[in-house]
Amino acid sequence: MMALTLMAGEWYYIRAIDCQGQPSSYLIHVWMAAEISNGLFHLRNDATSKYMDIHGPSNTGLIHQWTYHTASQARWNIVPEADGYYSIRSEYGQCNYLGISNTAVNQDNVRLYATNSDNTKWKIYASSSGTIMLQPKSAAGKVLFVPDSSTGTELQLTWMSSSVGGNQWWTIEFRSTTDLEGQQMSLWCWAATARMMVKHYYDVPSGRSQSSGVSSVWGYVRNVMGSPAAVTQITSFYYSGDKLINEHNLETKEREIYDETTLRRFLDEGHVVHIIRGSYVNGVRQTGHSTVIVGYTTIYKYGAIQYRYIIYDPAPTTIPDPWEDPTVTAGQIYNRSYQWICNGRNVSILDPRDSYIWEGAYVFPTAYSDNTCEPMWEIS
Repeated sequence: MMALTLMAGEWYYIRAIDCQGQPSSYLIHVWMAAEISNGLFHLRNDATSKYMDIHGPSNTGLIHQWTYHTASQARWNIVPEADGYYSIRSEYGQCNYLGISNTAVNQDNVRLYATNSDNTKWKIYASSSGTIMLQPKSAAGKVLFVPDSSTGTELQLTWMSSSVGGNQWWTIEFRSTTDLEGQQMSLWCWAATARMMVKHYYDVPSGRSQSSGVSSVWGYVRNVMGSPAAVTQITSFYYSGDKLINEHNLETKEREIYDETTLRRFLDEGHVVHIIRGSYVNGVRQTGHSTVIVGYTTIYKYGAIQYRYIIYDPAPTTIPDPWEDPTVTAGQIYNRSYQWICNGRNVSILDPRDSYIWEGAYVFPTAYSDNTCEPMWEIS
C-alpha cells in the first residue's frame, strides 16, 4: 500500500485496471474544504482584481463587482454555521445574507436575503495558495464567479469544473488605497511612512513633500532618524483641512504593540497602522525601521486559512549610491505573518529585516487604541 498526500487545487491522474485487464486513466481535481474563523473581510476576485459589492442602495439588491473602497457595501462577515457551511453577511444596512435566487448558471441570480436558509449558506474550498471558491449549499457543483472584468458586472454561478480564467477564485482581503512611497534619504523611513499614513485619510498637498516635512520638524533638510515627537509633528504637517485627522491627536505607543485581533480591527474599520521595528544585539538597540500595515490577505496552510499582513515599506530594494541628497526611490510591498512582524528573528524566511522586532506604533485614536500589550518577545 502506498500513502500519498494530495494538495488542494491540484490535478492528478489516476490509472486503473478494469476486470479484463484494460487500463483506464482518470483526471481528478482535489478541493479542500477550508476552515475560516468568524471575521469581517473584503472578497477580491483573483482574475479581475475587483471586489464583491452590493449593487445599488437596496438591502436586498443584486451583487456585483466593483473597484476597491472602504464603505460597508464591500465588507462581508463570514460566519461558520453548525452544519459545516458558512453564512456571508453584508455589513451594509440590515446586514443581510449573500444568497442565490435559483440554481441556474450564467444568470444574475446572486443577491441579498433578510433571513438565513440553505440558499444563503456556502461551502468554502481553498487552493494550496489560499484562494477560495464559494459553492452554495443548494447548488452542489456550482460556484460563484464573475463573467467578465468590467466594473459593475453582476455575480453569477458557474460549474465548478468550468475553466473560466480564474474568475471563480476569490481572496479574503482588506487593504488601504494609500499609495506606496519610497523614502528619499537613508534615514527618512519615518518621514515617508508618516506621509503614507496620512495619505490613507487625505490627499496630501503636492508641496508637502518629505523634504519640506523634515524641514518643518528640524528647521532645515537633514538626513536624520525620527523620534515620537518628530513623527507626530511631521504627521500634522502633511495634512490640511481633513476633519477626521484634525479632530484627533496621533497616539504614540512605545514598547507597546497590538495583539493580532486588535491589529485586524484597526484594518477592518478603515485604519492603517504605522509600526516601528527595532534591531537589538545583546539587549542594545542598533537601529530601527518604520513601515505601515495597510491591510491583509490570506493563505491556506496547515489545513486552515491564515492571515498575511500587507506592508508598505519605504526602503528601496536598491540603495542609491551616492545618497547625499533627497532622491526619489521606490519602496516595497510584501506580505508577512503576525509572528514575523512581532519578531523576525524567530521566523525562518530570507528577508533583510529578520533581526527586527515590533516595538511600537503610531495610530489615530479609536475606542480600542489603548488595548495594547507588551512586545511578544523580550528585547535581547
